[in-house]
Amino acid sequence: MLFRSQITLKLVKVQGGEAQPDTQWTVITPGGDTIKESIGAFPTFVLSEGDYTAIARKEGKNFSRDIKVEAGKNQEVEVLAK
Repeated sequence: MLFRSQITLKLVKVQGGEAQPDTQWTVITPGGDTIKESIGAFPTFVLSEGDYTAIARKEGKNFSRDIKVEAGKNQEVEVLAK
């Protein structure tokens, strides 16, 4: 049985800020394999427990954040656009 959690991503200009619309998202494994892709302000993914990197693309720039998914612990993850 795989242990999963729901992760919601948002690209923000400042911590706790408003999510940026029309953001392209990619979630990858530490080995660089693409797991999920989406476009939007609040994409939500169900991921297996483990380590990932969330990559946001907006206006030709890339922003990323490493995330750790723990079984049964749903999270909202902010990626800072800086």
